Amino acid sequence: MADFSLSEEATSIREEVRRFARATLRERGRAAEVDPASVEDLRTSFYELGLVQLDWPEELGGLGLGLFERVLVSEELAYGDAGLALLLDDAGLAARALLELGSAEQQQRWLAPWAGDQAPGQVWGLALDEADLAWERGALFTMASREDDLWRLMGAKYFVLQAPRASHLVVFARTGFEPGWPGIDAFVVPARGEGLSLEVESNRLGLGAVSSARVLLSGCTVPESARLCGADDKLAAVQRLLAYRRIVAAAHMLGVARAALEYACGYAEQRPAFGRMIGQFQSIAFKLADLATEIDATRWLTWQAASLFDEGSDFQLASLQALIQAQETAHRAGIDSVQVLGGAGFIDDYPVEKFMRDGAALASLSGSRLVVEELAAEQLFGTAP
Repeated sequence: MADFSLSEEATSIREEVRRFARATLRERGRAAEVDPASVEDLRTSFYELGLVQLDWPEELGGLGLGLFERVLVSEELAYGDAGLALLLDDAGLAARALLELGSAEQQQRWLAPWAGDQAPGQVWGLALDEADLAWERGALFTMASREDDLWRLMGAKYFVLQAPRASHLVVFARTGFEPGWPGIDAFVVPARGEGLSLEVESNRLGLGAVSSARVLLSGCTVPESARLCGADDKLAAVQRLLAYRRIVAAAHMLGVARAALEYACGYAEQRPAFGRMIGQFQSIAFKLADLATEIDATRWLTWQAASLFDEGSDFQLASLQALIQAQETAHRAGIDSVQVLGGAGFIDDYPVEKFMRDGAALASLSGSRLVVEELAAEQLFGTAP
């Protein structure tokens, strides 16, 4: 039987982040939607808590913990505010790409500054998604062609979080003719330079605190030393990166769903109608009880996936299941919490409309539901339906 009892260290980390989320992130989430620059000081606080390098190896300045502890942190951050969670967690995916695919020299070169006094200024982005939903199968159209000791990149990447602020991007591009991920490599690319331009994606439904952009690559060049080349098994390393991304995304959606449920329950206990509190009506009570069950199921699946990832076995299907469950739960939590508040749920005097927007945006950014379910079916049956 799986044992998810938290260690003393994990409990301490979760409680510290929970206090930070409640006292700071929830209070400043609205302001961050209007003026993201107003919360730059939060990055410093986050780094001072030692959370950026939580699951990095100790030799790179990390704490040597696992994805399970990262999941605890990500849930609590998103419980405070989902947009700020992505803003503060932004280094995680690019750093994970360097950890999975980079050589020891490359990791030391690019990750070491994140563990020093300059850490809050390190902003990187992961340029992976493309317009065609089949990118999750390695069907990338961004190309990298070699010319002597240089690689020339051509293509476009979508939904690159923090790209407008980033100093570097980890860009995935096709370098060979092999189908799928074996024919793809990752490159560290300066985010400002000739042959690279950004189209800022504005007016997003939710997650207004974090910026994103479409990255257009029109012949920008990087040296061979910028190609991440440290993985003995490149395909396995990429699959680990994708699973890591899914599991962290599930944790973020779990945090938003929990926040929505908590607020809706508190409102139902205090809002009178027809002589009693609305939480005493079955239509409300049963809705919230079902939602609480879905949230607990999401947490179990997410924790299970993170634990299997840390163990290094059987985590692919678990990561897909956690993401599918989290996408559904985040959507439902937002809609149900708004419905519990009735007309009040649609005005920004109350936070549930933001929970609904942020949950929907997280679900959309985490991957196509159709593709994720197809990948899960392949894991179950060995072939696509």
